[in-house]
Amino acid sequence: MRYKTNDIPEGGLGVDVPLTEAWLGENCGDLGARLAPGGLRLRGRLEPTGDDFLLRGKLKGALEFTCVKCLEPTRLGVDVDVAVSYVEGPEEDRAKPTPPGDEDEDEGEGDFITFQDGVIDLGPEIRDEIFLAVPYSPKCEPECLGICPMCGVNRDKTPCTCEEQQNLARSPFADLAKLKKS
Repeated sequence: MRYKTNDIPEGGLGVDVPLTEAWLGENCGDLGARLAPGGLRLRGRLEPTGDDFLLRGKLKGALEFTCVKCLEPTRLGVDVDVAVSYVEGPEEDRAKPTPPGDEDEDEGEGDFITFQDGVIDLGPEIRDEIFLAVPYSPKCEPECLGICPMCGVNRDKTPCTCEEQQNLARSPFADLAKLKKS
């Protein structure tokens, strides 16, 4: 994921970076994700633009998570356009966003990342794009019912009446229901 700027020709360099389970664990370990079959990869082009370099590409594939509500495995597709400029400079300028009003109207909003010693590392940008693409609480479905806190069944697979019984027990008319049964 590291490229020497001296090795990037004037016409640009094709980038095809497949992510590995080891890289994902090391760089995105707190995400709690695994690579889905077919994996995740960045494909694009790294082009010189004067003294800077522009990466344009697509991060595409899928990740597997555990649903936060029902604890079943779920798959999340990732399809993200990536466009970032790499500028040689000191480490303290790293990932400094363009101040509002300073970007050119033709270029739109954009980010830049600094690199040092003639080596561009795509890893931090890939990591950031993954974290931005993943929801805070991944679910298998938006309407996931989750696990019943009373009986422990997955309510998406097996309906239960625990909640109804609990609501009925708290009802001011619960005593009347008992009388009706007897």
